[in-house]
Amino acid sequence: MILINTTYQIPDNNIQAWLGWLKSTYLPSVLKSGVLRNPRLNHVLAEMPEGQSAYALQFEVESFELLEKWSETEGSVLRTSMHDVFKDEITGFTTLMETIAL
Repeated sequence: MILINTTYQIPDNNIQAWLGWLKSTYLPSVLKSGVLRNPRLNHVLAEMPEGQSAYALQFEVESFELLEKWSETEGSVLRTSMHDVFKDEITGFTTLMETIAL
């Protein structure tokens, strides 16, 4: 199982708008595909530049191949949508992790 974690840095004055967009547009589209599952959203409790907050959005996916295919299609459309709405005000970076059984 692969865990995909994208951490977004968001201006405090855009948090509510971004959360609304995430819930009304992003998550329904992602979950409709069935590729990314079990979404989790976390507020990152780290020191940030003044007026900024960070949120980590996580999903599980079965394989790198499925993730790559999703990212090139639906993911690309959603990234464009977020940019159209929020321009360059929200930045993010993605980390992929493999789940190891304990």
